[in-house]
This record gives sequence, structure tokens and C-alpha cells, in this order.
Amino acid sequence: MKAPDVAKARSLVQASEREMQYLLELKPTAEGASTIVSRIYECFHQLGQALLAMEGKVENHEDRLKAVIGLQVTADRPLQALDWLRTVRQNINYNGYQASLMDLDEAIALVKTFWKLILGETKKRVSQ
Repeated sequence: MKAPDVAKARSLVQASEREMQYLLELKPTAEGASTIVSRIYECFHQLGQALLAMEGKVENHEDRLKAVIGLQVTADRPLQALDWLRTVRQNINYNGYQASLMDLDEAIALVKTFWKLILGETKKRVSQ
């Protein structure tokens, strides 16, 4: 355990919020699908990193998404659906998978379902 790093947590939240806003402004294309899906995952991942920084936990890659999935937010889908993003992003980065427009549509659907809820809960925890 380390001391909570409030400055790092706030910076991560701000960076993820800016990037997600930008990503959602991009025109969905087959050529850009892999990049957009990967970056959407990274935005959720950064929020998990911010949550762990606030808890003073030494983080590893897998714990970041687990921190997000462990939040107590109510949505139309279970938060575990975000694990799909992790799987697709790993396939893109490590297996040469080219995300399809259907993959991109699913990633954007996950953003629409979860982003505001998770961002709001993370901001609340960071500002305490």
C-alpha cells in the first residue's frame, strides 16, 4: 500500500474524459475500428487506474479493469460486459486482430451504457 495519489487520480480522470470525448467525435470506419476500440478500452482502464491510485494500491494491468467492474453502479447491463473490451483489445494488440464495424458498434454501445455512470462514480471518489 502507498499513500493515495490524488493528483495522479485526477489527471487520469481528466485525460480519459478528454480522450473519450474525442473518440466519440470520430467517424466510425472499418479502418479506424481497431484504434478506436483499443482507445475506448484504455479510457475505462485509466479510470480503474485512478480508482486504485485513490486507494493507494500498487496497480497491475488486470487490477485496473477489475476496479471499474467492482464499482457499485446500476446499469442496463452488468459491468462484466466491459471484459469483452479487454479481450478484443488483447486480440488487437497481441494477435493482429482487425476489429470490425460490429466490434466498434459494440464498444460504442458499452460507452453509452457505462461511461457516464463510471466516470461520475470515479469523479466522486477522486474528489472526496
